[in-house]
Amino acid sequence: MFDAEVNSGFTKGGDINISNHFTEITLLHTSSNGYSEVYKAKRYGQWHVLKCLTKDVSNDVQYQTLLEKEFRIAYPLSHPNIVRTLGLEEVPGIGICIIQEYIEGTPITTISRSQAIELCQAVAYLHHSGVIHRDIKPENVLVRKDTGHIVLIDFGLADKASFSILKGGAGTSGYAAPEQWKGEILPAIDIYGIGGVLALNKKLRRFADKCRRENPQKRYRSVVDLEKRIARKYPWSILCICILFVLLGNLVVFIFQYRSQANKQAEIQMQQMEELQSNHAANINAMIRENDSLRNRLIIIETQEKQMNEDLERMRNAYIRSQQESNSFYNSYGRDNSADSQRY
Repeated sequence: MFDAEVNSGFTKGGDINISNHFTEITLLHTSSNGYSEVYKAKRYGQWHVLKCLTKDVSNDVQYQTLLEKEFRIAYPLSHPNIVRTLGLEEVPGIGICIIQEYIEGTPITTISRSQAIELCQAVAYLHHSGVIHRDIKPENVLVRKDTGHIVLIDFGLADKASFSILKGGAGTSGYAAPEQWKGEILPAIDIYGIGGVLALNKKLRRFADKCRRENPQKRYRSVVDLEKRIARKYPWSILCICILFVLLGNLVVFIFQYRSQANKQAEIQMQQMEELQSNHAANINAMIRENDSLRNRLIIIETQEKQMNEDLERMRNAYIRSQQESNSFYNSYGRDNSADSQRY
């Protein structure tokens, strides 16, 4: 039917030769405790994360068991906000490695409300699976470069109640709950750690403060409860009522301040009026005293005038009597002289 053989582009059977070796292996990080290292490497054209033991402890059974424990805890987990663990295998030149997906992102430096909800959902999933992370901190919360979603990583300190090996206190200072250092494995430990991440946002500080209370009983009851509190949105009616109460409160404060200021001004005016009345009364009293003084002087003058009039009257009467007596004497003396003169 066909004149020539059509090549579909596939190789013939037996010619497939795809290498499963990792290439471009690059060191990303060495743990602060110095027992593990993290590399990135390519396989099948995709980047992966390789977590292995350092050469100093690579043959130590205890650390080998710790690495295996981390793999066994993380491998069954499947959540969009939790790093995916793909396997545990020997990598030439490095040793036994936990293979994980590579997250193109950076540690979180500020957290939004939606990212906080994602973190709570991831940790709630862990707790539902019986896993306690025990090392939740900003360095272990990556923000994907392409989507902005968060991814929880590093299960090196994670534990489950069903594991009986390698129990003990561990954590990162500043983010580990007080009871964590005693070796306790409780959800409240991760709630405390979440508080350290929420503290990156001032608007979420009230949630962070409650998460980081020293007494576990005073923290949120569960991560689900914390998530609901963060996600809670108030209806418009309640928001309007709150705004109304705020406005009424401001109005009451304004009226109170206005009345206080008015009362203060009234008190000042009353004081000024009292001072004016006091000054007026003092002036009136001074005028009354001056008037009384003038009246007294007038009385004295009138008394003196009366006394002078009386003295003048006495003097006039005395003068009149003197004249009368003088005239009487003269008349008597004149008659005698006239008789003698008639005889001559």
